Amino acid sequence: GGQEVFYSMHHIFLTKTGVYVLVFDMRELLLSNKREESSKYILFWLRSIRLHAPTSSLVMVGTFSTNILQQEGFNGLKAIDGILRELLKESFPQVFVNKKDDLLFFAIDNSESTGLATVRSAIEEVVRNDTSIYVQVSIRWLNFLDTILKKRTSDGYLNLSAVKLLATDAGITGTLEQEEALKLFHERGMIIHLTATQVLKNIITIKPQWLIDNLSKVIRDGQLHQFDMEEIKKLGLEKDVRMVFEHAKASYDFFEYVWGKVNLDFFLDLMRQTMLLSDWDVSNQQQSFLIPSLIQDKFEYTKGIVGIRCIFEFDFLPLGVFQRLLSLCILQSSRQKNKNGTTIKLEPELYSNFGAIELQEGFVLRLQLQEQNDTLASSQAIFAFFEDWTFASKGYEIVKAMLEKINYDVMGSGLTWNVLFESKPNQELVSLSAARAQKLHPWFDGNDGDKTQITSRNVDIASFLDML
Repeated sequence: GGQEVFYSMHHIFLTKTGVYVLVFDMRELLLSNKREESSKYILFWLRSIRLHAPTSSLVMVGTFSTNILQQEGFNGLKAIDGILRELLKESFPQVFVNKKDDLLFFAIDNSESTGLATVRSAIEEVVRNDTSIYVQVSIRWLNFLDTILKKRTSDGYLNLSAVKLLATDAGITGTLEQEEALKLFHERGMIIHLTATQVLKNIITIKPQWLIDNLSKVIRDGQLHQFDMEEIKKLGLEKDVRMVFEHAKASYDFFEYVWGKVNLDFFLDLMRQTMLLSDWDVSNQQQSFLIPSLIQDKFEYTKGIVGIRCIFEFDFLPLGVFQRLLSLCILQSSRQKNKNGTTIKLEPELYSNFGAIELQEGFVLRLQLQEQNDTLASSQAIFAFFEDWTFASKGYEIVKAMLEKINYDVMGSGLTWNVLFESKPNQELVSLSAARAQKLHPWFDGNDGDKTQITSRNVDIASFLDML
């Protein structure tokens, strides 16, 4: 799960409460040819944890301590500590410090079990001191949870009907109390129970690894994790598999092969609601599904993108946000085509860092992901271009609403951004507050910039898109 293709999935499993342990290979921080990549990896996780759980404690653990001490002595650990302190300049107050060794991390070696007891004690101390995780519950709830967790030895998930029976056996007979208990267990990371649709609500994941294993059958590195192509050929799915890893599009038959019929609807709904997948219905071809995180090709900017632009600037833009934005746009385009006949004419142009999608007849949205040359830089941006200025105001509202939906549903509401608007003809960039005050054309020359209130919270994807 260390490859970047998996990063878009991680946000499903990060919760606001709990204790996080970030494990890294100390050897790579001391090697000049690997230090930058290793630092990038650590910083990504530090920012991701801060995004989802800004008040949760974090214990940092460095592995291969025997190698470091034999080659560099304690000075090696101090050198690693210096690198980490430089990374932590951004302020991560939740890091639990190793006071005994005066380090930001705990050094261990799995081959000799060195330092493991110290780390265990540190985690126990953090848990005891973290009052935010204390919730007083009935002993019936604890019995209910214990009964669920015992099922992990044989099952990866349970149906809602089976869980309700377990709750009743534990003395929790009311539907409301059962749902409150499941919500708490989900928030604490003991189970995964998504409730956006009835299909999702009917499945309670009691072993997160079961969910990871099944999602990884689709979201995977096609070069490192290959299918049994002999079996694939016998089943007549060779073209389907090639489409997944070459064009990021999957057929229904492919999904049925990797997930089976029993839970197929659950996984399709899960990936739709977490915006890892969208129905690809834009052309007249046979229906398929787009998986944006598998798009590999990068757009080469040989000339400027046509249109007036607004820019969403982020302090930290995790991998997966831009891909989810593409997913929502494709889904909206498909819905418009199905609703209004064959009015969508432009075939979507999709890359890992760019997308051109016709959201309705004549309304083409072009999205560009601005990536930093400095891999450790935190600031990133998404540009939205509108060739037809009459769609600029509406387009801004749609992109903003989609980002808010992604933020609330997947990113723990931790994303923050500023918006800049292009002012023609001088191409000056104007802040949101200034653009509103000036009633800047074509963005805010109506009565109000936020003309339509679009609710992104507590609604499923279909209802949200209906509001657009």
